[in-house]
Amino acid sequence: MSPLEVVRRQLTVIEVNSLAGMYPEHPKKRTAQPTAERLLRAFSNITLTIIEARGQRFGYVPPLNPLQQEIISLLGLLPDIYSNLVDNSS
Repeated sequence: MSPLEVVRRQLTVIEVNSLAGMYPEHPKKRTAQPTAERLLRAFSNITLTIIEARGQRFGYVPPLNPLQQEIISLLGLLPDIYSNLVDNSS
C-alpha cells in the first residue's frame, strides 16, 4: 500500500463529516471516502515561488483554500506545515 493510500485510509477513519469540494465538476458534492487521486488533485494548484536577489532568497506560497485546510486538519497536521515551506528570515 502506498503512503498516499495510508493517508487516504486515515482520513476515512477519522472523518466525521464528509468532504465537499473534492469534485471540481460538482463543488457541493460530498464524499466520505476520497480517493488518493482526488486528495492529490485538491493540492494540485500548490506553488512555491523563490526569488533570489542581491544574495538573498525570498519565498512565497499562496494561502491554502478551505478544502486544503480541512484536509490538513483532518490529518492532524498543523496548518503551518505548509506555510513553513518558506523561510524568509535570511
